[in-house]
Amino acid sequence: MAHKKLISALAFFSVALIALPVAADVLPPQQRTNGSATLQPLEPLRQSASSSRVAIGQSRDATLSGVFVAEDGYILTKASEAEQFKPWKIFLEDGTDLDARLVKRDQKLDLLLLKIERQGLKAIEWSQTIATQAGDWLCSLTDSGRQIRLGVLSAKSRNIPDSGVVLGVLMGPNEDEDGVLIEEVAEDSPAQLAGLKPADLVISIDGEPVTTNKMLNQMVNSRLAGDVVKLRYLREGNPGECEVRLASRSRVMMNWGGEDFANGGTSVRTDNFPKILQHEIPLQPADMGSALYNLDGQAIGLNIARVDRVTTYALPADLFSEDLQSWIKEDRERELPVGSRQ
Repeated sequence: MAHKKLISALAFFSVALIALPVAADVLPPQQRTNGSATLQPLEPLRQSASSSRVAIGQSRDATLSGVFVAEDGYILTKASEAEQFKPWKIFLEDGTDLDARLVKRDQKLDLLLLKIERQGLKAIEWSQTIATQAGDWLCSLTDSGRQIRLGVLSAKSRNIPDSGVVLGVLMGPNEDEDGVLIEEVAEDSPAQLAGLKPADLVISIDGEPVTTNKMLNQMVNSRLAGDVVKLRYLREGNPGECEVRLASRSRVMMNWGGEDFANGGTSVRTDNFPKILQHEIPLQPADMGSALYNLDGQAIGLNIARVDRVTTYALPADLFSEDLQSWIKEDRERELPVGSRQ
């Protein structure tokens, strides 16, 4: 019965979209895509999707999105954003919170699989064979699942190449070769967020001495976006230490150009994906790890990177669903008593 009501509501929404040009003289421009009147028919989908969504963090004040992918407590989310929320707690709709353990981190897809001890949960059912094309309407949850937002698939599915990872600094010449001199720090970069300043002299990363610009670049690029490195430096001759969470070069360079300030921020990792769905739903970095739906209420992908104020990438379900089932199966077998394993 609930499924029929959802389909009926979504059918009404499709008619409403067709009628939008007629209503354009009535609705203010800001209300025509994500206004309350436009989104009301999607309320059944929001309620249904919310029951599969979770919040991941150390407290309810700062969380990342995730989705249940099995009824016995397996949760999928974005790996590079989840690192900052360790140790992980899962906050459920009923007000309870549970500790989560790590099952699998997939670096290629930037996915993290977690597990809580709870049964009878509503898991996402992925639709792997749904054809999509540019211009199709899609929707996703935001604001901790309290709201649903609309947008369109804005480009063909494609791969996003690796641009490397960076601190977000411009390095200057250092004739003494006793460290790497920071000449400039990009706004909203990993370096700025960690408290680094121009004229700081970087002397080591994770305990390894750094003496040249080339050495620093090599050490940073051997890591992944989202990795945290411990950096030691000198400031006016005084030693200091900080932790820096590395980000994709493309993300830092975009912000360095001033394109994304005051627009809700971007994800730490925004590239190096073998296949993505690009859409324009207005989301936040904290919404990554949530499911992407078509207007039939089918989950077709997982939001994986907020790239700029009008662009979000999602991993299509057919890219990860088979591996996901293998990770879950392997973990269940590991957790069985030794005598009952096959």
